[in-house]
Order: sequence, then C-alpha cells, then structure tokens
Amino acid sequence: MRISSYLICMATALLALLAWPTRVVALNNARNLACSADTLRQGKDLGEVLVVARRKLVQIRKDTTFLNVGSLHTKRGGSLEYLLRKVPGMRYDRVTGRLTYNGKPLVKINLNGSTFMGNNIARALAALPAEAVSQLKIYDLLSTLEKATGVTDGLQELTLDIQTKAEFNGAVTTNVKAEHGTQGRRNDSALLNWLRSNGESMSLGAASSNLESTTAGNGNYTNMFSIDGTKHLGKKLKVNGSVSLMDFHHEMKGTSYNEEYLTTGTRAEAAANNMHGRNTNGTLWASSNYELSKRTQLNVNLSGNITGGKSDSQSETQLFDKRARIDTVTIGYERSLSRNHSNSFSVSADFTHSFSEGGTALSIVARMDANNSGSTSNSNSTTHYRQLRNNAGTDSLQLRNLQQLSPTQSKHTSLSALLTQPLGKKVRLQAGWGVVMSNNHRKQDTYDKARASGLWVDSLSNESRLNSLGQEVKLTLSYDSEQIRANGGLTLQPQRKRFHQTYNGETRDTTLRHADFRPMANIRWRAKGMNVRLDYTGYTSQPSAEMLLAFRNTTDPLAIREGNPNLKPTFNNLFGLEWEHERLGLTLRLNYQTALNDFAEEMKLDRKTGARHYKQVNINGNNSLSTNMAWYKQMGLWNLGLDCSMSWRHEVLLNDDAAATEVNKSITKMREGEMALHCGFVPKWGDITMGARWQPRFSHNDDTQTRTQNHDFVFNLNAMADLPYNLELSTDASCYLHRGTMTNSDADQWLWNMALAWSFLREKQATLTLSWNDILNRRQSLHRNASATGFSESYNPVIKSYVLLSFSYQLNIKKKENRG
Repeated sequence: MRISSYLICMATALLALLAWPTRVVALNNARNLACSADTLRQGKDLGEVLVVARRKLVQIRKDTTFLNVGSLHTKRGGSLEYLLRKVPGMRYDRVTGRLTYNGKPLVKINLNGSTFMGNNIARALAALPAEAVSQLKIYDLLSTLEKATGVTDGLQELTLDIQTKAEFNGAVTTNVKAEHGTQGRRNDSALLNWLRSNGESMSLGAASSNLESTTAGNGNYTNMFSIDGTKHLGKKLKVNGSVSLMDFHHEMKGTSYNEEYLTTGTRAEAAANNMHGRNTNGTLWASSNYELSKRTQLNVNLSGNITGGKSDSQSETQLFDKRARIDTVTIGYERSLSRNHSNSFSVSADFTHSFSEGGTALSIVARMDANNSGSTSNSNSTTHYRQLRNNAGTDSLQLRNLQQLSPTQSKHTSLSALLTQPLGKKVRLQAGWGVVMSNNHRKQDTYDKARASGLWVDSLSNESRLNSLGQEVKLTLSYDSEQIRANGGLTLQPQRKRFHQTYNGETRDTTLRHADFRPMANIRWRAKGMNVRLDYTGYTSQPSAEMLLAFRNTTDPLAIREGNPNLKPTFNNLFGLEWEHERLGLTLRLNYQTALNDFAEEMKLDRKTGARHYKQVNINGNNSLSTNMAWYKQMGLWNLGLDCSMSWRHEVLLNDDAAATEVNKSITKMREGEMALHCGFVPKWGDITMGARWQPRFSHNDDTQTRTQNHDFVFNLNAMADLPYNLELSTDASCYLHRGTMTNSDADQWLWNMALAWSFLREKQATLTLSWNDILNRRQSLHRNASATGFSESYNPVIKSYVLLSFSYQLNIKKKENRG
C-alpha cells in the first residue's frame, strides 16, 4: 500500500505539471509561424515569414545512420551520456563502458569526423555538453590503410560521430561542478572544451567523485585528470593525442552461492568476501596521419599504459555435497595482501604508396606490442578438509602462510608487405606476406613464510616460456559498387612454437608446428532505403602451453589439474545476417556461432576423498544462435521504439559423475530473451519518456534434469518540465521485479529520484540543484546467473537513499569560427 501511495502521489504531481502555465516568448518580425512542438527547429528567414521544419529522429542514408538528437529535450547542464539515454535503441553500461545501438557495439567515437578523446567512450560521453550536439552519425569507419588501398578486412568497427551545432564551432565551453550530500556522497569536477567544425578539439578535465559507485563502503572514490586533443598541422598532417591519470579506491563486501549440475559429490559453494584496495592507472595514446603526397601516406599509432594496485581481502568459503550445510566438505578462511604492477606499450605504422592514381599500391605494415607485469601476494589461510584424512585417521587441516611472486613478460612483433592491384574500376586484389614473432615468459615463485627460513615451495612454483616464429600469407578480393560491396579472403599463418616449462621439479621442452587459418567473406547490398549484410568469419585457436604440457597441478588438493599434449586446435565459425529498412524503421539480425574441437576440462571425481581431477580435452557441440529485431517510429511529438532479441546456447561438459569408468557428457541448453518498449513524448515544455523491459532466462541440464527459469521485469518513467522563474523539475522512477528459480519479492527494487534545478545569472550560466535519490530506500545489488556448469547468485550491500545539493557553473564563449 505504501508503494502504491507513492506512485499515486508521483502521478498526481506530473499531471499538475502538465497543467502549469509556461512562458511564451514572441518572435519579432514574424507574421506567420508554422511550428512543431519539437525542440529541434530549422528556421529559414524568408523576408517576414519564418518557416519551421521538423527533422526525423532517425534517418538512414547508404551506410550511415543519422540521429537528429536536437529534437530530444535535455536538462540544464546535461552531458552527452544523458542525451543518449533518450535515443531509442541506444544503451550505455557504465560498469563495462559498453555502448550499443540496436544491439550493435559502438567501438570508436569521433567529433566532427576526427578521433575524440582517444576513443575513450566513457570520458567522451561525460565531457561533451548535450546542448552542443546537433546530430549523431553511426557508420562503419574504415582505417586509413583501408581507405588508401580500397580493400577492407570485412570487420565492422561502428563509430559514433558527434556533430556539433554551428554556434559551438570555434567555441570554448567550461563547466565547474560541486556536489555534496548525505552519506558522504560527493562530486567535484572541472571541464574545458574547445571545438571546431573540422574536427580539431582540445579537452581538459579533472574530477574527484564517489557518485559513480553505489557499492557500500567508506573508501569508494575516484580521482581523474585528462588532456585530449586533435590538431591539424597544415593541410597534410593530422595529430591526435590523449593522456589520462586515474586513482581508484574501492571497498566492497558481499556473499555468493554456486550450485553445480552434479548427481553426487560436491554440489554447492557458499562464500563471504570483504575487500578494499586501490588502483592507479595512467594511459597515453597518440596517432598521426601524414600525406607525403597525393599518392603516399604514412600513419603512426602509439599507446602506453602503466598500472599499479594493492588490495587486502578476506574470505570464508564452504563446500558441501548437497544443499544442506550439514554435509560440508571443506571450510576455508583466507586473508590475502597483494600488490601488482604492469606497463605495456604498442606501436604500429603503415606506409602506402600508389604508383598511379587509383592504381597499383604497395603497403608496408609493422606492429609491436610488449607487456611487463608482476604481482606479489601474501596469503594466510586455514582450510579444513572433512573428507581428506590425516595419518591419525581424522579430518585434515591445512595451514598456510605463503608469499607468491609472479613476474610476466610478453612481446609480439609483426612486419608485412601488401600489394594491391586493381582489376578494373570496381575489383581489387590484395596479396600479402609477412613475418610474425612472439615471446612469452611467466614465472611464479612461492615461499612458505610459516617457516623462519621462508622455504621455496617447489610444488606451488612453476615457470614457462613460449617462443613462436611464423609467416603470414594473405589474399583478399574486394568488389565495391554503388549498390554492392563484397570482400573475401584467406589468411594462412604457419608457425613453429617452442615450449619450456618447469613445475614441481620436472622440466619439459616441446616443439610444435601448426598452421592457423582465417577465412572471411562478407557482402553488403544497398538499395533505396534498405541495406542487407551477410558475414562469415572463421579462425583457428591454438591450445596454450599450460593446456599442452602434462604436468599435474596439485596446488589445491581438491582440484588437481593436468594438461594434454594431444590437444587439437579449435576452429571457430561465425555467421551473421542483417537487414535494415529505413521507411519501416525496422532492423533484423541473425547470428550463429559454433566451435569444432573446442577446449574443455574433463572432470573425474574421487568419491572417497571428494577430490576432482581435471584434464584438458577437445569436445564438439558448443554453439549459439541469436536473433534481434529493432523497430523505431516517429509520430508527431512521439518517439516509439521496440527491441526484441532471443538467444539459444548449447554447451557441453565432460563429468565422471555417475559411473567410475565412464565420462558423461553434461549438456546444458540455455534460452535467453529480451523485449524492450520505449515511448517518448517531447512537448515544448519538457520531456516524458516511458519504457518497459522483460528478460526471460531458461536453462536445462540433461544430466541432472535441473531446470532454472528467471524473469526480470523493468519499468521506468522519466519526466522533465520547464517551470516559471527558470526552474526545472525532473523525476525518474523505475521498478525491477525478479521472479523464478531462487527468487522472491525481497529481490525487487523500487527506485524513485527527484530533482529541482534553478538557473540564474544573466545568461543562466549557474545552476543550483537539489536532488533526492532513492526516495523509497529500496536499491539492491542481487545478481543471478545460469551457465553450463550450474547456477549462481551474488549479493553486495549498496548505498541507498541520500540527498544531494549541486552547484554548477557553465560558460560557453562562442565566437565566429575562423575558417582561414
């Protein structure tokens, strides 16, 4: 009843806002005004008549999707991320930094056609003010090498290209914000942007905040500083650069539960964790494009990363045969102090020269990647084994105080030459040959600190080296016309690998020769208002050194692992089909993936001790199929969208669970779906957006006949209204309902936030905002998942209701851009 009362009050308040009178600003010197209530207007001054035309929210022309986001109402001081939430089909996950449009990932970000913020999507969405954006473009961005040769690799690298409004070209925008509230919530930030229509830009940002994380803990906050820029040095040289520093402090508590698909033996695990730590990260990225002449160009890319961190974690784990905890097999307690560091860099360059305009071209491509990392951990653990007996015939007790040092080094280098030959105006043939080299060294030294001398533990220490030398032969055929673009090719990479591994006093050397295959084919057909795309990609995956070398890893007495020198390589196949229709606003996609000789761990159970023996093997039967349908429509003041997807997965494991002499196939079939409905209403005075999402998930394990089913329902409402006296009221409400296996109403979330903003000063540069977050005090963090091995859930305490007072000052210095 309490929740219903809250919702009724909220609905009443929204209806009152609809009836609230708003100011009307008259346009001088206009006798007639034919206007749409849409916020985006294109005005043409025809003497004394002002004609206003409305643009569609979504338009598709050839390979490019145009999003005219100026029609979407945004709150004062809102960022590009806030604007994208209102675009049907657009989704951004702050946790993973993943941005998708109609289910397709956007991997790069441009500003007026040039790279923006080093392709760091998270920082780009937070840095750019929404009011500066006029249009978004989504297209498959070709590399400078692909543009120079006219031959593509067929892989889609969808790019979000941000187009700025004319009045912001040449402008400097600044935003200073201070936010502080209850429960220690805070955010202090400063941002400066300089934008130009030709893609030149400069951005400086600094922030210290804990608003990004809702996980409960006193030590959760992030400090960040960044500099990004793009500069044209004359007409031939373009330089992009990005530098960022981040200091992340985190503290987290949580519990988890996992249950496996086994008829006997250990079935379930329960754990409680407590962790706090700190990570520091510095990144550098730079690229340049230099046109030496009309037919010659040089491109150079450089990136580097330095990270360091430390953490202190405590955990308690219980394993038990069945769901009853009286059948406990193992109880473990562990505290671990760890430090880690790594530095990596990557440099690549390509040089292309065309011997005639549009004729034969020669390209030289070089690349080197290197990584140097290491970690030091000190763990103090107590493990009580109920099924492993000691010499006295009682339960075994393992006490450990270990120090572990783990340095790792790797380097990968390649050099190749590509010759591109036109076979007519539309067909190009490209042949290439190159050399590929790689070196990997991993070492792990373990010492027993429980003894005064800190003895080296040979059973827990190991070392491995992998040296690889190979050639790469490549052949690609490309066809490009007004309506059809097609590519097909094969890459062959014969290699010789040398393994060296030392473990538990044993040393083994192995030499392996093999060849990797990477066939690909894709075709795209374009017609008026319609696109069809068909893709195929195949590639070989080789087993790692640890998989091939048959050492017995006895680090965990209950999980003994062994490699297999007879492993075969895996061959993966990916098929894709996509159909788009602009007038209908409809997109259909189908994807299928399968793996031949996939890698898996064969498990044999020792019923006497409860120990498991794992061995690497090849299996078949792992495949997946997914479909998606996205529909959008603009009807007057309404923006409508529907997104439906479904996926099927077939996963195979090998378990010796029912018979002592036979290993069974444990097959798990999973079905997952999603249906999302979006409805937006954009009047002059504000914006109302409603959405609903249903996510069903089913799994069935045929070995144990275990079935799981979960249904997640999400309903949300966002509303914003302009009020008199420069006030703006915004509110959003969402409801998360979970039903099915292992779920009940206690897992439901009812979230309601509300904010009132007041803008003042002469040009309304300053804004004071009072917001109340999680008014119902119902935020939760509970996740459930089903896989081929079993099903699980995890829970972490979160920060709930809090009040935040914010002050922001935004100054836009606009001036006419000098195009000379």
